[in-house]
Amino acid sequence: MILPAALLLLGAALRLWFVLRHSVIQGDSNLYSEIAQNWVQAHTYGFSTDTDYIRPTLIRLPGYPIFLVFCRALFSHWVGPDSFVPAMLLQVFLDLASCVLIACTVRSLLQSRMEERIARRGFLLVLAISCLCPFTANYTATPLAEPLVLFTISAAIYSLERWNSVFRSTGKSFNRYLYLLAASLASSLLLRPDQALLAAALLPALLWMNLYPQTKENAVAPPVVLADALESRLRRRLYSTPLKLPTRSVFAPAIVVLLLTLLPLVPWTIRNERTFHVFQPIAPHYATDPGEPIDLGFQRWYRSWAIDFASTEYFYWKYPDEPIDIAQLPDRAFDSEAQYDQTADLIADSNNAVHFHRDIDARFNQLAQERIAANPLRYYVLLPVARLGNMLFHPRTELLPYDLIWWRYRWHHQQTLISWAFALLNLAYIVAAVYAWPRLRALSPPLAWAVLAFFLLRCCLLLTLDNAEQRYTMEFYPLFFLLIPLLLLRVRPEHREPAVSQ
Repeated sequence: MILPAALLLLGAALRLWFVLRHSVIQGDSNLYSEIAQNWVQAHTYGFSTDTDYIRPTLIRLPGYPIFLVFCRALFSHWVGPDSFVPAMLLQVFLDLASCVLIACTVRSLLQSRMEERIARRGFLLVLAISCLCPFTANYTATPLAEPLVLFTISAAIYSLERWNSVFRSTGKSFNRYLYLLAASLASSLLLRPDQALLAAALLPALLWMNLYPQTKENAVAPPVVLADALESRLRRRLYSTPLKLPTRSVFAPAIVVLLLTLLPLVPWTIRNERTFHVFQPIAPHYATDPGEPIDLGFQRWYRSWAIDFASTEYFYWKYPDEPIDIAQLPDRAFDSEAQYDQTADLIADSNNAVHFHRDIDARFNQLAQERIAANPLRYYVLLPVARLGNMLFHPRTELLPYDLIWWRYRWHHQQTLISWAFALLNLAYIVAAVYAWPRLRALSPPLAWAVLAFFLLRCCLLLTLDNAEQRYTMEFYPLFFLLIPLLLLRVRPEHREPAVSQ
């Protein structure tokens, strides 16, 4: 117990260092805080930033505001009502709990298939890799939903593995881990709408585990005594045959989890119908309330050239309320000198207008159409893939006080070196996880395919986004923590034939 406790203490120290030295309050943090405060004080789920009254909203799901309300209810006597310190400290605790959950998942996977000492070693490896990861630790220092989402992902994976373990040993499909899985998926969905992909990946695995459970010794009658070689071959065939369960009992656990996952969205959907007269069970794609204008033309033009996080901060977040600087546009934003002049005039008019204007947005749309017609492959394939690659392989210094143009060594030597070190560490996580996936498939095929499905589904979703933000790929880190120890342990489980009574 000394080594796990030491690793958790080191992980806590790392996270508290980020909270004390590099905490970041972002625009979304203030938005969540305002919604939570208005919800408690005025009983209205909304904000009043641009108005003299509290305006109801549906652009954010209630998961993180509920978390902020909970933090303030517990700690309002010691800190001010607007303080984010309790939320960040609780995020530190939840992030460490995520590390423990993934470590317990790996131990459970190995215990039933390998020696106990290997299972314990896997537990310690996961704890070391996850507790000392600077990327997940850094996100505890900003009041955003990401640390809570990572916790719910870890809890869901742990619940699925433990449910399968209990089901294999007892035959009970309705055990407590089934309800823990449902609670994890529901909580994750309340935090971010894209976490529906987690349920889409794990529920088929749950069905697979229930449909093809591991055969027990008493599940098949002893084989007829044959010649030794033939008997051994027949025995393997018999024990590799899945148990066929009644259809009703096979589908029931997955249906129950699905219904319980969607249940918290029912009051939210009813509230949106009564307040806005729209059917909106999750947050809208464009993060706008009903009736608000959507700058589709600007977003289409932005997608015709944007790749990196710097463009997101310099342009995407500023338009249309703040002026944007054409000098910060990369060369790929123009196909010709004439297009540069056209873009410069359009940006100048946009800066003078300050707020959204439909005619300016229509001009952005026309400019985007010209660029798409000139090179459709660039718009529909190359740029989306480039944005996804940027989100995956960026050095993850977006929450540190570093220049967004991190690769310019002559501007800032130390920042560039640290950024490259972070980029290499992030790349090492990804490469190691890729090589470790076949070993997870050897241990638990349903869980392995669920992990891969979640990764691929999320990548497909990220291909459709305009703004390349590294935080959208933080959800992959619980998967990395699950996979990498299997590579370091060189796990190659062998088939063990169950004993057969003669």
